[in-house]
Amino acid sequence: MENPYKTLDIEPGATEKEIKKAYRDLSKKWHPDVNDGKDEIFKEIKFAYELLMDREKRKHYDEHGEVLEDESDKIFHGAQENLIHAMKSILTSRAFLQSPETFNLIKKIKETIGEAKESAQDKLTEAGEKIYVYEKIIALFEPPKPTDFLKNVLLEEKATAEQTVKMIKRDLEVFKVMEEIIQGYKYNFKEPKRIFGDFHGMHTRRMNRERTVIGVPPEIIRPRGK
Repeated sequence: MENPYKTLDIEPGATEKEIKKAYRDLSKKWHPDVNDGKDEIFKEIKFAYELLMDREKRKHYDEHGEVLEDESDKIFHGAQENLIHAMKSILTSRAFLQSPETFNLIKKIKETIGEAKESAQDKLTEAGEKIYVYEKIIALFEPPKPTDFLKNVLLEEKATAEQTVKMIKRDLEVFKVMEEIIQGYKYNFKEPKRIFGDFHGMHTRRMNRERTVIGVPPEIIRPRGK
């Protein structure tokens, strides 16, 4: 990201009044309405302005040189990174490399997300059960003592399980955004036509005809090779 101070052409110690003035002047010059609909520069100006007008984000940028992201931004970026990772894994898989032209890429990504969600839900249930058990056991102890290290072990385990629940819930939010992103893609995949037909079905139909002709009970006749 471009230095927001440089974007607005102001000094790092600029006041809010100076920031607003710089934003107004640059907006008039770079607004899409006066630049044939081009909005890249205007978006950068607007982003820099909003960052510097937020005291917490500005303070974080001044101290660390990076943008303080909102939780929703973190979740969205996490979803993007997960999708990129899933895409790379699929593109290097044997199933894709063997027949890429008949591989439904978007369907596979959706299946990957679904499997990850299911696994996360199982882990969430497991962690919730641990918390419930720990709370029950902790309640059996007498009022805490300074050297009550056994109860402290339970409290630590409970805190770990609670942190796990928090992380899994965030993962589930990421998966939800991943699904929303992938739903927005148009993928004109068509299921490949079967060239040679259904051999198993043909064989079964032939065997049924044979059973009818010779009058032998179906369970007696087995397909050749079995």
